[in-house]
Amino acid sequence: MASNEELIFNKLQEVYPSSIKEITELSFNDADNRNFIECTNLGFDFDTVNNANLINNNEKKEKSPDAIFCNNQTLHFVEFKEGKHKKEDIRLKIHESNATLFFFCQKYLPEISRTDFFQLKITFTLIHRVRDNRGTMFTSAMEALVTLHNLGNLDGYIIQKNNVVSFPRSVLNTLRRITGDKQLSINLHQRDGTIVPLA
Repeated sequence: MASNEELIFNKLQEVYPSSIKEITELSFNDADNRNFIECTNLGFDFDTVNNANLINNNEKKEKSPDAIFCNNQTLHFVEFKEGKHKKEDIRLKIHESNATLFFFCQKYLPEISRTDFFQLKITFTLIHRVRDNRGTMFTSAMEALVTLHNLGNLDGYIIQKNNVVSFPRSVLNTLRRITGDKQLSINLHQRDGTIVPLA
């Protein structure tokens, strides 16, 4: 029997069939016309999903993460940031993505109750480029976990767990975890134009 998380992901693909895209496209920096992560594995483009608020009977686009994946009966929101990013923007995406997903369920999966929805296993991961002035890997990892956009204080609220990753090996391991593909490989584009292959 499929979990509610799997039912939601399957319904997203059914309603928006053209939104299944390679991670290469999902992570592409449109503003600067630059690749970030080259990877042929597929994810769902959550930017294509409108907020279908039945109360207002009006569908509109809200702030949202770039992608959503489903693995191990968990929904994984992912925001790829090749360039700059602001705390307010990232935190707003966390809130509004959950609202969009909630109203999507109300419209297309009404059998998932409000109580069921708030028991879903949902994570959010910000995958961003390492900043040049972050110091050692250990210091940077600790800083990301504790301070970057203060995402840790949203754990257990509307998202079970928030993650921030930037180091190449951490990016690879995260993508393997959320896709369920232990053989996944990537080419990580650096700001200086070099490419780091990881497998």
